[in-house]
Amino acid sequence: MITQIGVQAMAARAHEELFAYWSSRRQGSRLPARASIDPAHFKRHLPTVSLIDVVREPRDYRLRLAGTGLYSVY
Repeated sequence: MITQIGVQAMAARAHEELFAYWSSRRQGSRLPARASIDPAHFKRHLPTVSLIDVVREPRDYRLRLAGTGLYSVY
């Protein structure tokens, strides 16, 4: 159980770091443009990054990219 708590804490910290980076790329209240995001700035997190496209009509989700660290999840 201690290991599980450690993993959860590490995951939460990674989310916080990625969100802080994403938030720093915003321009005022606007969402950051794709061109504003540079994967080199969060290189150590890339194995756990996934990109999921949302198609509105009909509602569908498409996995576009899954980092190697997510292999066992997907």
